[in-house]
Amino acid sequence: MATSLPPLDGPLATVLETVSAWPDVNAHGHRFGGVEFTLAGREIGHLHRNGMTDIPYPKRLRDALVDADLTGPHHLFPDSGWTTYYATDEAGAVRAVWLLRANYLYHALIFRKKPDHEELADMDVVAALDELDPPAPARAVYESLLARS
Repeated sequence: MATSLPPLDGPLATVLETVSAWPDVNAHGHRFGGVEFTLAGREIGHLHRNGMTDIPYPKRLRDALVDADLTGPHHLFPDSGWTTYYATDEAGAVRAVWLLRANYLYHALIFRKKPDHEELADMDVVAALDELDPPAPARAVYESLLARS
């Protein structure tokens, strides 16, 4: 059940504004506080009011991002596909947006072939990945998904 959005200030408000502007993304209150971002009903991450950003990646992508030191293992479930990153300033907010974008693009590749996602179908995912410029092991995860689509 969606709840109302909590107030976010400064860099966290920028994360909310940026991510919620992506095609087909919905933002709503998260059950543990903060903001949850979903794409086609699937959570792509949530942001707590203290800047803690939790993101559920596919395990291979999570491992590549953690190995590249772009994020850390989840604070409660370190062996899962979840990660935790602390966005406590402007630079952290930029990284949080990057991390959420990485998960968004992965799921956009999956959902762009489904009905009711015309904006995703029209997205140039390869160009978006080039702009994101993920490390090679992470890029390989996207490439394998692109090869199947």
